[in-house]
Amino acid sequence: MWPFRRKARSVDPAAFSILFEERLRKAGEQRPVVRDMQEFALVVGDGALRIFLRNHFDEYNAAAESDRDRLLTRAVRAAVTPLEIPPTFAAALPALLPRLRVRVFHEFLRLRSESGGPAIPEIPYRAVAGHFAASLAYDGPDSVAAVSATRLDEWKTGFDEAMAAALANLERRSGEKWERPHRGVLASPWRDDHDASRILLVDLVRGLGLKGDPVAMIPSQNQVLLAGSGDHEGLASMANLAGQSLRKPRAMSGVAIRLAGREWKPFDPGDGSPLAWALRAFRLHSISQEYAEQKDLLQAHFAARKEEIYVAALMLIRSRDSDRVSSLTTWTEGVETLLPEAEAIGFMQVVGGEKSEMRGMVSWERAAAVLGSGLNPEGMYPARYRVNGFPTEEQFAEMGV
Repeated sequence: MWPFRRKARSVDPAAFSILFEERLRKAGEQRPVVRDMQEFALVVGDGALRIFLRNHFDEYNAAAESDRDRLLTRAVRAAVTPLEIPPTFAAALPALLPRLRVRVFHEFLRLRSESGGPAIPEIPYRAVAGHFAASLAYDGPDSVAAVSATRLDEWKTGFDEAMAAALANLERRSGEKWERPHRGVLASPWRDDHDASRILLVDLVRGLGLKGDPVAMIPSQNQVLLAGSGDHEGLASMANLAGQSLRKPRAMSGVAIRLAGREWKPFDPGDGSPLAWALRAFRLHSISQEYAEQKDLLQAHFAARKEEIYVAALMLIRSRDSDRVSSLTTWTEGVETLLPEAEAIGFMQVVGGEKSEMRGMVSWERAAAVLGSGLNPEGMYPARYRVNGFPTEEQFAEMGV
């Protein structure tokens, strides 16, 4: 037998969207279907059902030929047979679980709704380490359904009460031993689409006997990696494993977090640590992807309202002589702009009434200290700041530009 598996041929996004629509039709879907390639989604019927294809597409192309039909069948079945949540809390309780996602999932649902998309029920959540969010979900055989604020009202149950019950359910499902892929590293063994949520079981995580505070990376819903804050070898191995997983489909986040007491917080190994720049690069790549998607949504939001506001990009810059990565955004004179929170701001000055030239760059911290209220936070996540006009010559001098 030939010892090497032939790599499956890739399909492009347009072909995959057509394939998915064909499978929807075979499954009995009769409503109109519109392919929205800008968001890489299928809009079914009046728009109440939007099937986002990116994760399905990535999984399909990464899979062997023999696995592709199974993956597509499962994805279509989940789309055409939405999971029904029981009408009472008591009936739903056995399948109620916490759901940990990146926080932007919730923020972007709101933006899509505000940009003329279908009304989306509010999903209550609790922020975790700033970057993540814990919500409630009803677990089914092929999919997971989010529990909305309206549903909690119907159940006459508060978020905290329901979350306590969901955590208890998850703890009962979490008796297996953690795997040890490398010395000093623990990996979640379940792969049941709820591995990420296990970090919410703080007593379980605290009891794993890691050296120092537990530090977690969550590269996917099916993988949590843990190491101790005092174990440099373990932290390095954890970061390496996370980097490998982040290249795979359905990647979640490269942000590392630390369990301080009973609360997860962003993890900073300190500038003197050899890990500092690697973890910083993972974090910046994750955040830059979130800012890029947010930029697209905000542009659609302002276009729908005929508002002329420029949404600036977060750019990543790699050092010429090392793998160090830093972030930069640009502020152009006279243009009302929403700036992402970058490590540095480049000031683009209009010269001769036409061309913009770089006046100089300054760290975000220095610019914020000098400009104060000139950087107006918009109260969104990831954070953006509204700016207009341009700094004065006195302010430029104070910033050293």
